[in-house]
Amino acid sequence: MRSFAFLAAAGLITVCTLTSCGDNSSSADTASYADTGSQSSETSAAPVISSEVPDVMAFFLGESDTEFIGMSKADFDEATGKVFTEKNAVTCEKRGENSLFAEYSLGKADSILNGRVPLSKEYDISCAFSFKDDKLIKVTVTAQPMSREEADAICEAFLKAFDGKLPEGYTQFKPSERGKVREVGFTRTKDDYCISITRDENLDGEKYVHFDLQMYSERYGL
Repeated sequence: MRSFAFLAAAGLITVCTLTSCGDNSSSADTASYADTGSQSSETSAAPVISSEVPDVMAFFLGESDTEFIGMSKADFDEATGKVFTEKNAVTCEKRGENSLFAEYSLGKADSILNGRVPLSKEYDISCAFSFKDDKLIKVTVTAQPMSREEADAICEAFLKAFDGKLPEGYTQFKPSERGKVREVGFTRTKDDYCISITRDENLDGEKYVHFDLQMYSERYGL
């Protein structure tokens, strides 16, 4: 059975219904997932949605003034046409006080990040959004399953797609190798973004890659 690898690794293959993933106002969203703790309940499987991930890289490339990180849930829903809602989520759950995680299946595609990073063939694509205190703090895009060689090739394609095109001061960080995990990407200072892609392996031994966009200080708890 196919699984969303970066959730499987954490043992978090659940589906829940939270009004905070719906089309409610920002204040209602905050109250709903702040007050109900960390419980979740299973629902029917969510559909594959025929929508690309919001173009989070356009801001860094000077192609858009829209900076998704930091948006409230309500503003994010408006900016994305209310596509990423509770009924479309594969997983929607609270992760700690005032925190919300929602994941969506986008079906198969032969590129990621709005066509900027080509893939050698079609893979299963999913995306996930993490909110904290009603602010978007992280965007993740996952492609799977694949071989180690395919994953490494995607990581190199990612670096090629953005090297020298990001705002002044962003440079490649030294690749991080941790067992079966390899991460590459770009940073500037602790007060700026960490823009990365990681090769990893799920509990079934299948390789996958996931792109992450998050503030450096938020990612590392600085």
